[in-house]
Amino acid sequence: MTYKLPIFTSDAHKFLRATVGGWSISGDATFHSGGLITMPNNTSGIVWTGVNPGKINNSFIGRRFTGAFNACVLDPTGSTIINRADGPTSTANAACPASATPETAAWRKTANSFYLTNIPPNFSTVRFAAPPYGNATVFKAFQVTERVKFELRVLAENIANTPYFTAVSNGNTPTSTTFGQMPATESNDPRSLQFTARVSF
Repeated sequence: MTYKLPIFTSDAHKFLRATVGGWSISGDATFHSGGLITMPNNTSGIVWTGVNPGKINNSFIGRRFTGAFNACVLDPTGSTIINRADGPTSTANAACPASATPETAAWRKTANSFYLTNIPPNFSTVRFAAPPYGNATVFKAFQVTERVKFELRVLAENIANTPYFTAVSNGNTPTSTTFGQMPATESNDPRSLQFTARVSF
């Protein structure tokens, strides 16, 4: 999309028309649902309980640092959550809130190391955060002579300086204090500006 700024047009002073008037702006924005998060693998010592890992207490989880997915883990008997936020310091996990109940936990520890995993590689409801991402360009062409044109262009990538996080702790220690959380490690480039000058004749 390109829009010519309606300032300092034909009724303005010649100098203002030549320098400030005639600028155009264009931009684009990206909106998407976010990439799938890889689930714990078969060496994690847990199995899936059948609860949607994209929910806690039947409510969808907003993509945030404390809870990229349902990180609540039951003991081998399936009766107690072993890593609730109000649990022992060694296992307490902010991604499993104190309000979680055993029937809403997505994972259960296995009684021994010999088991068949039932965890799929991904769930469609568990994705990386995907904030809107926008770029903008401001440009103007100056007619120097009949045959010579000079153009200035400024490009701002990630104009809102929006961070994008994709690293999620989903590894082989489900009872760790960071299981299911999204560390504050930015995966995209910060805002950048590019200045371009071009002469055409």
